[in-house]
Amino acid sequence: MICKLLFVIAAFCFSLVHAAEPAVTVFSSSQEAAEAAAWKIANLVAEKKRVVLGLATGSTMIPVYTALKKIAAERGLDFSEVIAFNLDEYLNLPCSDPQSYHSFMFQHLYDGMNFKAENIYIPKGTGLAEKNASEYENLIAQFGPIDLQILGIGRNGHIGFSEPGTSFDSRTHWVDLTETTRKDNGRFFEGRMEQVPQKAITMGIGTILEAKEILLLAYGEEKREIVAKTLKDPISEKIPATALRLHPKTSFFLDEKAASSLKNPSVVRFYNARVLIDHHLVEGELWVSAGKIISPQAQADSEIDVEGKIISPGFVDLQINGGFGCDFSRNPEKIDLVAKQLLQYGVTSFLPTVISSAPEQYQAVLPWLQPKTFAKEGAAVLGIHLEGPFFAPSCAGAHSKELLCSDLTHLSSLECVYSNLKGVKLVTLAPELPGALPAIDYLKKQNILVSAGHSAATFDQMKEGLRAGVGFATHLFNAMTPYHHRNPGIIGTALIQPSIPYSLIVDGIHLSPEAVQLCWRCNPEGLVLISDATEALGLPNGTYRLGTLEIESKEGQIYLSGTNTIAGSSLDLGKAVRIFRSMTGCSIADALEAASLKPAKLIQAYPSKGTLEIGADADFLILDDDLYLESTYMGGELAWKR
Repeated sequence: MICKLLFVIAAFCFSLVHAAEPAVTVFSSSQEAAEAAAWKIANLVAEKKRVVLGLATGSTMIPVYTALKKIAAERGLDFSEVIAFNLDEYLNLPCSDPQSYHSFMFQHLYDGMNFKAENIYIPKGTGLAEKNASEYENLIAQFGPIDLQILGIGRNGHIGFSEPGTSFDSRTHWVDLTETTRKDNGRFFEGRMEQVPQKAITMGIGTILEAKEILLLAYGEEKREIVAKTLKDPISEKIPATALRLHPKTSFFLDEKAASSLKNPSVVRFYNARVLIDHHLVEGELWVSAGKIISPQAQADSEIDVEGKIISPGFVDLQINGGFGCDFSRNPEKIDLVAKQLLQYGVTSFLPTVISSAPEQYQAVLPWLQPKTFAKEGAAVLGIHLEGPFFAPSCAGAHSKELLCSDLTHLSSLECVYSNLKGVKLVTLAPELPGALPAIDYLKKQNILVSAGHSAATFDQMKEGLRAGVGFATHLFNAMTPYHHRNPGIIGTALIQPSIPYSLIVDGIHLSPEAVQLCWRCNPEGLVLISDATEALGLPNGTYRLGTLEIESKEGQIYLSGTNTIAGSSLDLGKAVRIFRSMTGCSIADALEAASLKPAKLIQAYPSKGTLEIGADADFLILDDDLYLESTYMGGELAWKR
């Protein structure tokens, strides 16, 4: 114990010199912040199974636990191996008392979840306080370290019940509650101060700092001042929460009111650049502040010399099945990993794509893929692309024919297949199928883009689809009937009508250079680049999965195992841009916009995404003249650098 204490003190002294800046994310509402916290917990549990959580109580946590229970129910998350340690408990308040934190946790989280009783640890508020504290600390040491510690914050800066003046190397201990804390908690005792306990048992600050990761949540105007002090004032035991700045991995999730006293965001000027504006590269500069692109200012807080390189909007990938061992149709809980890794390819936004699946699989995976942002930690998820299962069997491609639905007339609703359409931005289907036209009309009214693909539609059937609401064509030439001089089909429709956008997989495998040139010459305005990447993206040669099917990756080519059927790609969108330019000889601006502005407009993400216009999100890239990526910025912050 003495050795452990000396280690904590030594780590503390070292950290005073090497204090870290917490990652601060500001949400438009407390509900959004709470849901983001719930997702963070859910993703951790889905990934690791055996997780040690440090949990907090109070009104801040109620929406977090409500959202977590909902996510767990929708996804069938298993909490049976999760070990939970609560921060604190009132002294001399029986666990059966409605105001005890024991009762709070069971009411708001544990009841209805499959936590094992033996894995739930809450400090004992009755009995010998010193003995209880020592035993609790030993339990944390036995089962820890804590993987993720969740915290609220008191108006006086306490975390847990570690009040001002508490030593940063403190362990689990009992504490006299300050009048500020007791008054704040009086609302839970109907304002009867005589009933509010005067003492509590709490994890120490040293105990909290030993967690692998810490997440603090704060909402509302009443937390505005202490949040600002925690993040801006000198690190001091006078404000216990300032200790969190000593931890290498601390995040703050705040609503706008709680964040309102943080200092004005810095203004950054990127100069000596060629900026992609209005379809041209223009010599100039880019100004950024508070995550947005702003008009030029009189003065910048910092300046970055781009050294004549290109600044482009970040890429938007409308069709990506996975990457780095994650297949969105099979193990979508790894989406955070994919989002982070995509930054190295210049992708700042994407639509995770789910291929043809069984109804129960859609129900299981779609909730994981809802729109979300990761600040500078990953590309933004803008929504979901459902590719299938309403396809022509003759054009199944790399989709399992057993999972296809080639007749929509018998369906009471699309939801009976997809479970629901929440978060869906794009649906690819075959417009010639029986019952497809009413489905297209329905999807369009839901503000969902409908694309024709995996289809044997004739030219006339495609025209009917366009009238019903089809607004896109998926990976033109691939998984559709070939162009014929008496039946141009989808290919002919897209190439002769500039109003019809279409996507291409330009990897040198799916299409010949001549086919890409033909598309560019016939309908350059409609051409959108996609990757169609599988979980093999970023991984070596080997055997992988695409939905229910096995695929083989060999020297950049992906096929269904044992066949010559192309099954997605290992292409990244940055490489697609370079290949496209080399095949067509198009301008740099045209190549970049085919992967940024055009896809963003298609899914109505513009003018926030896909552009460097004033007011847009500051998600942008710096590239050299050969369009190799130098760095990626998310919200104006450096997220990846070569």
